[in-house]
Amino acid sequence: MSSLSFGANALINKPWRGPWDSTVNYVLFDTVSYGGSSWVAIVTNTNVIPGTDATKWNLLASIGGLDPTLELAVYVPGLFNSSQEVISINVVRAFSLPSGLTGSLGTLKTAPAGGSFVFTLKKNGSSIGTLTFGVGSTSGTFSFASSQSFVVADVFSISAPAVQDSAAAGLAVTMLGTKN
Repeated sequence: MSSLSFGANALINKPWRGPWDSTVNYVLFDTVSYGGSSWVAIVTNTNVIPGTDATKWNLLASIGGLDPTLELAVYVPGLFNSSQEVISINVVRAFSLPSGLTGSLGTLKTAPAGGSFVFTLKKNGSSIGTLTFGVGSTSGTFSFASSQSFVVADVFSISAPAVQDSAAAGLAVTMLGTKN
C-alpha cells in the first residue's frame, strides 16, 4: 500500500466525514470509515471504495487487517438422516460466496456406498447450490451457479439428501468467501 507523508497539522482542521458514501466527492485529507477501518483521501475522488485503490485512499487505522477473505469451516460427524439439516449458521457479519465456490472444499470421512450423495446448500431455507459425492468418493463437487451475498440475520444451512446412505459419514466443509 502506498503511503502519504504529511505534517502532523494536516488533519487537524479536516472534519470526520463518517461512513464512506459512494455519492460524496471526497477531497484531500477527508477521513471516512469503511469495512471496520479508517481511511484518508490522498486525492479528490468519488465512488472509489477505500482499500480498492491505493492511489486514492490510505489506511489510517484498522481493527482487523485488510484481508477480505472469509473461511467458513464445519465438521459434522456420523451418518446423516434423510433430509436432515446438517448445519445451520446465523450470519453475524456480511459476506459473499463466489460463483462455483472457487477455493471451497467438501469431504466425507466415509464415502457413500449406495449412489451419488447430494447435500443441498441453502440461504434462508431456499436452495442456492449443492455438494455432490459420487459412489466411493470422499471428495465432493460444488454446484453453485451464481455468487450469493449474505447479510446479518441471514441463515446459511446445509441439508442431507432425501435418501439416507448406509455408509456416507463425517462431512467436512470449508467454504471460501469474502467479507462485505
